Parts: sequence; C-alpha cells; structure tokens
Amino acid sequence: MDAMRYIRAGLRRAHYLVQKATRTGVDRAFAADLRRQAEAYLAGDRSQRRPLPERSLEGMELSDAERFAVAREDIYVRFAPEAGGPDVDEFGRAGRWVPRGCVVYRDRREDTYVKVFEAYFSTRGEGRFLPDALERGLYDFLCPGLAYVLRDEAGLLRGYAIREGEPVSPYAFEWYVEGSLREVVCAETERTGLFFNDLTFHNVVRHGDRLSLIDLESVMPVAWFETDLAFARAHLDEIDIGWPYASKWESPAWYGAFVRELKERAQR
Repeated sequence: MDAMRYIRAGLRRAHYLVQKATRTGVDRAFAADLRRQAEAYLAGDRSQRRPLPERSLEGMELSDAERFAVAREDIYVRFAPEAGGPDVDEFGRAGRWVPRGCVVYRDRREDTYVKVFEAYFSTRGEGRFLPDALERGLYDFLCPGLAYVLRDEAGLLRGYAIREGEPVSPYAFEWYVEGSLREVVCAETERTGLFFNDLTFHNVVRHGDRLSLIDLESVMPVAWFETDLAFARAHLDEIDIGWPYASKWESPAWYGAFVRELKERAQR
C-alpha cells in the first residue's frame, strides 16, 4: 500500500469513528424503508427472475469521446499459460505474466457507468461466476441500479452498466447493509450458493429509495470459501486465477461467519 492509500484509509477510519460516536451521517428513515423492502422481498416469490436488458458490445461505440469517458481501468498482471514461456506460476506452469482486466466508462448520455471485461476476464478470470449470479437472480433485489448487460457477437457476457448513484460512507454501510439488508444478503447467498467476497461500502450506492450493489463480478461459489492453493489447482478448468481471487476477502466479519457456517452445513 503506497503512502496516499494509507492516508486515505486513515481519513476514512477517522470519519467513520466520528460518525459512529456522534451517530450522524445516516438516513434513519431510509434505513427503516430498506428494512421494509427486504421483508417484503423475502415474503414474496423469489423464483421469478427479473428481466435483464442486453446490448451488443460491438454496437456500443465506446470510442465516442463526447459520450463515453474512461472513469477507471482495473488492469492486473495475470498469468497466461504458454508452452516454453519465460515465467512459472504457483502451479508450476510455464507461461508469462500479462496485463488483463476491465475498463469502466462513464456514459454521459445515460448517466451510467459501463464496465467492460476482456474476454479472458469473463471466461477464466474474475468475471467467471457472474453469469451464474445473474441467471440465479442474485441481483434481482440487491442491484436495482443494473441497467443492462453487455454481450459480444459470440454471446459471451462482457460487462454491464450501472446507473449513477450516491456513494455511502462506511458507517452508513453498516446501517444500510448490516442493519437493514443483512437477512436478504444471507438469504440470497444461501439460495444461489454464491457469496460476495468484496461486500464493502465502496461497492454500494444509493438510488433514491433503493440501495444497489455495483461490483457484480465479485462473487464465487460457497464451496470456494476459505479454500487453499491445492483446491485452486484442482479447479483450473473452471477459473485460472482461483487462488488469488478466492483468498481475497473484503466483506464484513458477520458475513464471513455466515458463509463459513453455510459451507460447513453443506459438507455434513
């Protein structure tokens, strides 16, 4: 972590402590309304899937600078197996380390953020389990800000668009997610068999009277929770970066305890 990241983390922590001590920075009426929404959703028929609009990646014209602006590039160095390659990964495979990831564009016309994955990201990288999450309806309630998904000409899921929303603070996140939506988060994890490994304040935005997750690809099967390098090696046919991804955990402790119990129950 560089110096600026330490400084930002320290400022966020100080802001959180001030808000918690003074009990400010939270819309209590909104938190109560979220709780009522969650109760109504859980009491309804969760087998009905929410229709998801789709758009063609090739037809997006992302090079149109008047409409689209690059908001962020999430590019990571990932290992690409290659016979006779100059590098060796943790599994003993030959290959080379190459930059891979996704780019987020700001769509000025529609007030959305469009996240576009590389093909490898979708099939063997962090986006590998997103199609499962969408098909099982994991985000039907938890992502009202999802505007549409992107597919390429081969039909591969290559990203999605989220409507612009209002960020929430770490303290507000505790109130809204742990306080109001905790039962829904846990119930949907159990129903779909997928867990969120990056359920944090910076991956949540407010849309009017709704709360929406925004980092939709940060999901994995419950069976992958707290697994080791040997498990990742045995599942290289599913996801090539399973070990570094499975070892990542940014979600709350209470949620980790729930996922752990869920996994243990499934193994009995």
